[in-house]
Amino acid sequence: MERENRNLASNGNHAEPNQPNGRLYTVSQAANILHLPETWIYERTRKDAIPFRKMGKYIRFTDSDLAAILRMCSRGPQDPSPALSKQE
Repeated sequence: MERENRNLASNGNHAEPNQPNGRLYTVSQAANILHLPETWIYERTRKDAIPFRKMGKYIRFTDSDLAAILRMCSRGPQDPSPALSKQE
């Protein structure tokens, strides 16, 4: 589980959003990785509010789908300004 979280946090290890990268996660696995309830995942997939793959009745997520969900749900400054970090 920790390894999966580290993979999501690292840069350059994700396929492009529309290209599969080989690893698929179930709703349960995605909820576990994102530390969210499965009901949150199901609700947003029903509304097409988050990226996912649907194969028949099965919902799956790639690493890039999970990274996109994290980006979509992020709040606050994403890249702190250098001027703000240099407080005297």
